[in-house]
This record gives sequence, C-alpha cells and structure tokens, in this order.
Amino acid sequence: MNLDINTLLIGFFGSLVGVFLTGTYGRITTAFKLNRTRKILLNYFQSIAIPKCEKYMEDVKIGINLVENFSKFAPTGNKENDRRKLDYMPMFNSDILKSLNPETLLQTSYKTKTHSLLIEITYTIEFLKKQMTSDTIANFINQIKSHLDKKNVPSNEIKEHLMTCAYYEQLKERTLYDFHLKTECAKELNDELKNILEDLKGNSTFWIIKYSFRQ
Repeated sequence: MNLDINTLLIGFFGSLVGVFLTGTYGRITTAFKLNRTRKILLNYFQSIAIPKCEKYMEDVKIGINLVENFSKFAPTGNKENDRRKLDYMPMFNSDILKSLNPETLLQTSYKTKTHSLLIEITYTIEFLKKQMTSDTIANFINQIKSHLDKKNVPSNEIKEHLMTCAYYEQLKERTLYDFHLKTECAKELNDELKNILEDLKGNSTFWIIKYSFRQ
C-alpha cells in the first residue's frame, strides 16, 4: 500500500514538474517571439517610418513653396525640378503594424501607453499616405488650369490674371492651410515614432525576461 502511495506521490509531483517545465518553456518561447517582433518594429521605425515621415515633411515644404510662388513662374513651369524632388513613398505605410496579430501587438508593446501610440500611428500613417504632397500639387495645378481654360486666359496673360484672381487666391489659401495641417500631423507622428523607439529600446535579454514574467 505504501508503495502505491509513494508511486502516486511521485507521479503527482512528476506531473507538477512537467506542467511547470512545459509552462516555463511556453513562456520563454513566447518571450523570444515577442522580442523578435519588438526588434522588427524598432528596425521598421528607424529605417523606414521615421526617415519617410521626415521626407514627407520635406515634401510638404516644397509643396508650400510651389503654391506660394506659383504665380511668379506660371506658365513657364520653371519650378518643375522642385516637383521632381517629391516622393510617392511606397514604403511609407503601416502594413507591418497591421499584419501583426492584435494580441501579439499588445504583448509586444508591454505598456498600455505604447500600445495606444502604435494604434494611433497606424491610422496616422494611413491618413498621410492618402494625402501625398505630389497629389495635392497636381490637384492644385489642375484646378488652376481648368479655371484659366474656362476664362479663356491667353498664356501671355496668365501671370497678370493670377495677380488679381480671387479664385486663385482662395485656392492658394485653402491649399496652404491643408499643407500646414499635414505638417502638424507629420510632426506629431514623428514624435510618436520616436517615443515608441524610446519605449521599446534595450537589451534583448532584459526584454525576454520582462516578456516571460508579464504573460
């Protein structure tokens, strides 16, 4: 009988140890995966998101300069070289963030504030992506051309017409206001991206331990 009890106890404690080891292994495995995700996010922000966000702000400055001085070079188009500097930035997107499982993103963030910033960043990038400077400039120029065609303004009188054109001034004012809003949005995004870098930076071993105990 004693042998049976001892056997049962050994089996019971063996099962507990097995469950503990299995759980510990699972936690460590998950921690390694979360750390890899953390490093992917850091690399994405450092190599793509922040540089592209800063390029976006540079493009907006070019756009503002083009709009503010459009009447000075119309219709010669001698600012065309500036337009060629604009970037459509196909890599400026939130695909990496959106590809992550929501639970994985939450666990990788570690802090609630960091997770909230990541969600906000996703939507902000998508918003700016739909508001590219090159598209705004093209729309601005097309509207002016349409207006000039409607008014039958000869090419040699375009500058003179724009100097006193109420439609042009209103369009210019709206476009510049739009650019300034995009600048503020991009600046805020850039700050948030840098805050994420600050939150998620650090030694991998340290983060693996943090992730192991946080689950």
